[in-house]
Amino acid sequence: RMAGSMQDITESKRAEAELRESRAHLQLALQASNIGPWDWDLISNQVRFSREWKQQLGYAENEITSDLSEFTSRLHPQDAERIAAMLELCMADPSKEYDVEFRMRHKDGTYRWIHTRGSLHYDAAGRPVRMLGCHLDITDRRLAEEELREAKVAATLREGAERYNFLADTVPQIIWTARPDGGLDYYNKAWFDYTGLTLEETRDWGWGVVLHPDDLQHAIDLWTRSFTTGENYEVEYRFKRASDGAYRWHLGRALPMRDELGEIVQWVGTCTDIDDARCSKEMLQTANDELGLRVLERTSELHAAKEAAETANRAKSEFLANMSHEIRTPMNGIIGMTDLALETELNRDQREYLGMVKSSAHSLLSLINDILDFSKIEAGKLELESIDFSLRDCIGGMLKPLGIRADQKGLELVADIHSDVPDQLIGDSMRLRQILINLTDNAIKFTERGEIVVSVSSQSITEDESELHFSVSDTGIGIPQEKQKAIFEAFAQADGSTTRTYGGTGLGLSIASQLIQKMRGKISIESKVGEGTTFHFTARLARHAALSPAKQARQDLQGLRALVVDDNAVNRRILSEMLRNWRMTPTVVESGQAGLDEMLRAAKSGSAYELVLLDAVMPEMDGFALAEKIKEQPAMADATVMMLSSAMPAGSTARCGSLGVASWLTKPVTQSELLDAILIAISKSPSSSMIAGGTRTTSKNEHGEKVNPRALRILVAEDNLVNRAVATGVLKKQGHELVHVSNGREAVEAFRDGPFDLILMDVQMPEMDGFEATQRIRELERARGGHMRIVAMTAHAMAGDRERCLAAGMDDYVSKPLRKEDLLRALEGASVAEHDDRTETAPPYRREHLLSQCDGDEALMGELVSIFHGNTPPIVRALGEAIEKCDAPALAVQAHKLLSSLGVFGAGRARTLALRLEKHGRERDFGGAKERFTELERETHKIYAALA
Repeated sequence: RMAGSMQDITESKRAEAELRESRAHLQLALQASNIGPWDWDLISNQVRFSREWKQQLGYAENEITSDLSEFTSRLHPQDAERIAAMLELCMADPSKEYDVEFRMRHKDGTYRWIHTRGSLHYDAAGRPVRMLGCHLDITDRRLAEEELREAKVAATLREGAERYNFLADTVPQIIWTARPDGGLDYYNKAWFDYTGLTLEETRDWGWGVVLHPDDLQHAIDLWTRSFTTGENYEVEYRFKRASDGAYRWHLGRALPMRDELGEIVQWVGTCTDIDDARCSKEMLQTANDELGLRVLERTSELHAAKEAAETANRAKSEFLANMSHEIRTPMNGIIGMTDLALETELNRDQREYLGMVKSSAHSLLSLINDILDFSKIEAGKLELESIDFSLRDCIGGMLKPLGIRADQKGLELVADIHSDVPDQLIGDSMRLRQILINLTDNAIKFTERGEIVVSVSSQSITEDESELHFSVSDTGIGIPQEKQKAIFEAFAQADGSTTRTYGGTGLGLSIASQLIQKMRGKISIESKVGEGTTFHFTARLARHAALSPAKQARQDLQGLRALVVDDNAVNRRILSEMLRNWRMTPTVVESGQAGLDEMLRAAKSGSAYELVLLDAVMPEMDGFALAEKIKEQPAMADATVMMLSSAMPAGSTARCGSLGVASWLTKPVTQSELLDAILIAISKSPSSSMIAGGTRTTSKNEHGEKVNPRALRILVAEDNLVNRAVATGVLKKQGHELVHVSNGREAVEAFRDGPFDLILMDVQMPEMDGFEATQRIRELERARGGHMRIVAMTAHAMAGDRERCLAAGMDDYVSKPLRKEDLLRALEGASVAEHDDRTETAPPYRREHLLSQCDGDEALMGELVSIFHGNTPPIVRALGEAIEKCDAPALAVQAHKLLSSLGVFGAGRARTLALRLEKHGRERDFGGAKERFTELERETHKIYAALA
């Protein structure tokens, strides 16, 4: 059985036939219109390229796949980035239309210009899923446009040449052009009028007929050279004028005109009549010759006057040097003997009188120094040094004694050095200190209440140099506007009346201003009467490659929770910046009660503070009272407490010890001091010196006097009995043994007999001066080995004195009048006797010395030994690497890092070797450094073994 149905599909068949016919017509239309459709699926990243698209680029149907790379690989390299940017813009902004012209590579290797347009299609969620578009080959149109543009350019050039020729014919100078090979092809009207030649007569070398015979060959040689090398052409020659047949001088010049590739396309030249000017020049030369004779006569007179002036200037300099020496010698006796007398038992009146003598003597010395400095500057004799120094240590050391004066007046003295200021610099630190001392001393002098802030910030920093901005601000009496300019002038003061309250010569600011100029800086002032004064100045200083202490300590201190308790806002900010720079986590509060509350809160929350920095002097609850309360609270007792104060009253050290205060520092505290103190306090410091007011702890004798843990044997070469007595008084009180001689010859003989740890050498002595004596000693050392530390003592204070001492072979320089602190500083380089350390039998370290440094604390000594074992080997390795690489700055830095711990351990021979290696680094001299390093390695291994 079969069942089914029938349906009439005639219309359907007709529609299909019409659709096929329409598609065929569309295909023919596309082929005729040179349009190539394409369909890009954004989801699969596949592209359906039409047959017409492929044919535009010369490919058959099966030669191109649907991969997107088939399109991108054929883009011209200069167009690919632009196409990608256009597509990205269209994807991000539906309102943007994809419509762009670019080049695509044809199968034959040529590039065809394509104009393409496309539209995006989106899904229901509004995301682009497809892009449809078509390509149109527009190469023929682009070529036609390029030809049209070139034709317009050519027409413009022709029009420009016609205008140039028209303008050239209106000027009186001769103008010409030539081909790159030197052949002339244009002259303006002035040439023909002047020479009477036609263009045909002028072509090639025809113009030579109008040149003077004596000038022809020279002109041709220069012409040939210029057109060969492309150099500018310039020559003076004589042309014959057609109107009267006269030869007149002309200046000929020509410049090459080049295309985009630098090729010469044309020469353009001018020819100017200079005959009248040459005649005037010759007349002037004759007059000059006559004048020259007179000038020679006058010059000889001036030369004689110059020699007389130089002789007078030398006499002035010698007078200043001699005056300096003659004045400073009795001043040395006055100040030195007064210091010694003040250390004896005196009644109140005697102490007061001697104190006045000392104060007056220092004032007189300050006046002498100002006058000498001013004279040196005026004579052009003052030169700045260029030595390595630490900016923070320089400023900190400068502010220490001034901090005591400020504290006596109840003032707060603060150092604010911004964290981005580089520390290791190269320049004249002594003169920088002089400027800052002058400004800070004035600020203290003219301020009765409030604070003085010494601030340093970076104005600009390069790899080799820093321009720093310094300011010293106070809350004092201020300076009237009309007086502010005058204070920088010599011998001028803001108050010049006979009833003025404050003393001074009026030279300080003038000298500071001129020193700042030598540092390539400027000084300025801001002041308001009754509100205070701020001095600003800038200075340019070279940078040193050494690492700053902050960078070296960040890893050890990272994350350490610290509390700063200080009633002064500036101090709080500065301390907080320092701690943050070492990656610690500081909190600051303004009073003792607030500090106690904060510590209790932190302890209860389980995040107790590990380090507490206390200001000793605060209202209501001072630092000592707060330290006592911290000690009473078990939850806070584990915190390391440190005390900061402008001046510690008598008995403070014992009180700090009883309250568990780890250390105290004198404000203003330097960054390096604070860093060392913190590292020691938390037992992570590579340094091994006990911090107490910024100085190493010393032991005491049975009378309670401070004495050095190791006495030195010192040779004092000094012919002046007063100066000798001053040095003896200071050094014998420190427990040192002295041997005296009266001239350089005796000093050399005493050195031969030796041994000594140090020689204090006066510069000016009878029979043989200190310079010659030092040279003789150095000659003896070269013959037998070793190095004796020699410190110059001189009353001279002229430019170059320090340099002359160091050049003569001396290690250091102490200026007279001798000051106790300067003498003791000079001894630091010889704190362990070298002659004891030359023998192999000397112990590698001295246990009794180490124990004295720890005040007899065996536990602390054990900690220092552990630190030494952990930190010394990496430093020694770094020393060896610095020597291998001939890295002088690194050698000096690493050797200096090793010095303090070796000194504390009494490791005399190792410390001497480290001192010498530091000197190798400072002087950038590696001769013998490797041998000394080998000795140092051997010596440190002996220390490790002895400490085990």
